Amino acid sequence: MPSDIKDMINATLIGPHNCGKTTLFNTLTSSMYKTVNYPGSTVEYCSGTTTNKWGTPFNIIDTPGIHSLYPDSIDQQISVDTLFNANNTPDVAIVVIDSTQLARHLPLLLSLKESGMPIVLGLTMIDLLHKQGSTIDSEKLSKLLNIKVIQLKLKKPEPIQKLVKTVLETFDSNKTEGKIIKPNEPDNNHLITLFQKSSDIEKEVIHLDQNGNREQRFQLDNILLNPVLGFLSFLLTMTIIFSSIFWWAGPLMDLIDSGFGFLVDHTKEAFPDTWWGSFLGDGVIAGIGSVVIFIPQIFILFVCMSILEDCGYLARGAMLIDRPLRAIGLTGRSFVPMLSGFACSIPAMMAARTISNKKERLITLLILPLMTCSARLPVYGLLIAFLTPRDKPWLGGLMMTGLYFAGLISGSIIATFASKLKFLKSTAKSKFILELPAYKRPHIRTVLAFSIQKSYHYLKKAGPTIMVISISLWLLTNLPLKEIQPSTHNSSAIKEFAHTSESWAASIGKTFEPLCEPMGLDWRGGVAVLCSFAAREVFVSSLALMYRIDEDDEEQIKVRLLNTMEKATFSESNQKIFTTSTCMGILFFFTFALQCFPTVVVCASETKSKAFAVYQLIGFTAFAYVGSIVLVQSLRLFGVA
Repeated sequence: MPSDIKDMINATLIGPHNCGKTTLFNTLTSSMYKTVNYPGSTVEYCSGTTTNKWGTPFNIIDTPGIHSLYPDSIDQQISVDTLFNANNTPDVAIVVIDSTQLARHLPLLLSLKESGMPIVLGLTMIDLLHKQGSTIDSEKLSKLLNIKVIQLKLKKPEPIQKLVKTVLETFDSNKTEGKIIKPNEPDNNHLITLFQKSSDIEKEVIHLDQNGNREQRFQLDNILLNPVLGFLSFLLTMTIIFSSIFWWAGPLMDLIDSGFGFLVDHTKEAFPDTWWGSFLGDGVIAGIGSVVIFIPQIFILFVCMSILEDCGYLARGAMLIDRPLRAIGLTGRSFVPMLSGFACSIPAMMAARTISNKKERLITLLILPLMTCSARLPVYGLLIAFLTPRDKPWLGGLMMTGLYFAGLISGSIIATFASKLKFLKSTAKSKFILELPAYKRPHIRTVLAFSIQKSYHYLKKAGPTIMVISISLWLLTNLPLKEIQPSTHNSSAIKEFAHTSESWAASIGKTFEPLCEPMGLDWRGGVAVLCSFAAREVFVSSLALMYRIDEDDEEQIKVRLLNTMEKATFSESNQKIFTTSTCMGILFFFTFALQCFPTVVVCASETKSKAFAVYQLIGFTAFAYVGSIVLVQSLRLFGVA
């Protein structure tokens, strides 16, 4: 068998949505990729190498789910291109089929068989089939199809080892086979023949038992998909998730806050009265700490989303919300990209590739920045903590929930308006067909591994940006050096750092101060807002640097920043900067302003239109800016400070 990775066999996993391909891929490669049970969540295929414990290793690719070889969306096109790429046709195709949906999934296999490609069939959901009171005769199925069939029980090693062995044997026995050719698109008669043949095969190989419970799933669906009860349960689920992001994370955030406060204090004590002590403590450690503190909130968000996917509820949510989405010009296919937007707009925009209708895809891309991404959580967490009493965290949870729903509602309004625009009108009919996956217990190990991985990626992505901006801002707020004239105690001139108000940052910020004042901010807050366009979470660390937290204050970093915000006033005035009206205005701005410049780049790539991305940036930012001014001034007019 080949030993060099370049000489390894290349296998491709292919199959419908929710059939267990990604779970099999994770098992074969011992990777921690997320098992997704909603169509289109696997937007780009993943590649890996099977581990030695299963036998001779080979290269394997996990592709997005498809139902036919003639795709109607970008993600499905990726799967077909992977199969029939002239430069890299797989040596063996591992077709994965849900044994409980045999008649519906077999037409894909039969079409692929017509191409002449070597195939191994893996049957999943065997345990679920048995619970439904049925068994499958895989030997008879193998004879009828003339291909090798393996019953896969992914928690047991023997079926996996048998699959690997079968893939290698199939490759060896097909080395001299002819060229692989993509079959012609079938006409209606051929399609009817394929489905009839699939139905006949199912009748021959599936044996029903009278003792099964086939109705359990449908009884639960009668509640969760009910127009009234289902929608109420959906709203309750979302409220619990959004509230928990602020409420449950509190103790962990306090612990992290104390740790970074300890590091800052001891760093400055280790280098007293030195610029590098201040640089490391106030510039680097405090800057990073002001963002790391919000990791518990981000981790909880990913855990909740992962549980929804794993248990099978996410697909039900998509079905339930399909009707309301149709009222605003979208379908249930937009649900997963929108939900993904609560984590980050960049993968959410890539997930929109699954939407085959161009008009719906563009509208979805248009409103995705309005979903509350995880990068906004540090900003929301700080401002909500400022606005709510510290002994009533449940109020903060309600405010956080309100901000999430504000993004959803505003996105719905804009989508409704956009669907009426002439240049977005489309004659193509929308379609949304979805097979509901079986209910499953979330796999805790997978959920935690996925959430840790995503939180780490968040830090990895945000870390370099935060470091660069923190260092730059520290320099800008401390330079230029001021020369102090000699005194009776010191005969030579010395240099010290400039006060914040006389620094380079002040010179830059005061240029924009006339634009910031109507929002209730001074030039320091304006600089923090400008920095946030690189990454939203940078706003918090920038604010900490710009307002120069009291060095003698030994409180936690977050408490220091909140205390400083409470005391901060405009220059040459006793008027406080951070008031209820100002914080509400900032929250409004960050709710509607486009998230970050990387989002603009990805949007331009996904829409293949720089103009679309630029207009989106200008439009949302202008609306956020004007709206925040109107909100701040209106609140002040009605006596709200």
